[in-house]
Amino acid sequence: MIDPKDTARNKLRDAVRRGRIKKPTHCSICRRLTEARLLHGHHEDYDKPLEVKWICVHCHNILDRDKLVATGHRMAGNLLNNKPVSV
Repeated sequence: MIDPKDTARNKLRDAVRRGRIKKPTHCSICRRLTEARLLHGHHEDYDKPLEVKWICVHCHNILDRDKLVATGHRMAGNLLNNKPVSV
């Protein structure tokens, strides 16, 4: 089975490479000036692969941590305590 997350990432990566989508120069959350290679495309909906928030690594980590906490994921406690996470 094809993972929708991987499909969305691949479509976005391809659109950026082909120049159909241009990464901004700032994180859309904290507004810090950020090198394009350090901006992540954050998908709210994997069915809309080209609709992303361009965010820095720091903000992306915070969003992912908060998502894990909100859903009660087993790794959330480790992330909140800054412990290394083993998968």
